[in-house]
Amino acid sequence: MTLVSIPANPVPEDVVSGTIKTPDGAELRFARWAPPANRKGTVCVFTGRGEQIEKYFETVRDLRDRGFAVAMIDWRGQGHSSRRLRDPRKGYVRDFSDFEVDVETFVQQVVLPDCPPPHFALAHSMGGAVMLRVAHAGKRWFDRMVLSAPMIDLPRPRTSFPARTLLRLLRLAGQGGRYIPGGTGALTGTDSFINNPLTSDPVRYARNAAILEEDPTLGIGSPTVAWADTAFTAMRGFRAS
Repeated sequence: MTLVSIPANPVPEDVVSGTIKTPDGAELRFARWAPPANRKGTVCVFTGRGEQIEKYFETVRDLRDRGFAVAMIDWRGQGHSSRRLRDPRKGYVRDFSDFEVDVETFVQQVVLPDCPPPHFALAHSMGGAVMLRVAHAGKRWFDRMVLSAPMIDLPRPRTSFPARTLLRLLRLAGQGGRYIPGGTGALTGTDSFINNPLTSDPVRYARNAAILEEDPTLGIGSPTVAWADTAFTAMRGFRAS
């Protein structure tokens, strides 16, 4: 499976990429980078919602410069992994437990056979939420985990009781595959940099947008009702733990 390379974001050297299949039939794109000479183990990077392997090429270089092999996947429904809905821009997942299936498939088919131990996890946002669930389930594949802004909650009013209730009712009415109210197919991460709430770095923001401009099929738009509903369920689980 080819990785997308642009002048501002070339593919790091010594990469092997391809696809693996989960037990429930999802096809996941993976990439792994060989360890440098001063090997220290493998860092497995787990991305956030709407992200893809290409966004982390800089991180891959930094980790390999520090002596680590690196391995990654695109979550189901993102990047160049398989999409379940007819509209591929809809950010959809049936249940967050499906992402845990992605992690186990990745570990069993890529990490354990081909990546030197010890194994570490570096996860951002939605990826951090998934890894918290993996750890809570008692999985002990990783010696250490580092979570960047794990998605354990969202700002109000997005998580208000009326908002959660509306999503649940829409899903019960068979509308899980539609965009959340107000959502669109506009690619996440391609809005104007001005007044964005996520980063103060215009250079990296422009680079990430250029990746999607080069290959729009890597991106997704707004979440679906099903994704948002199961995300709220996961976040309620964190609060109850």
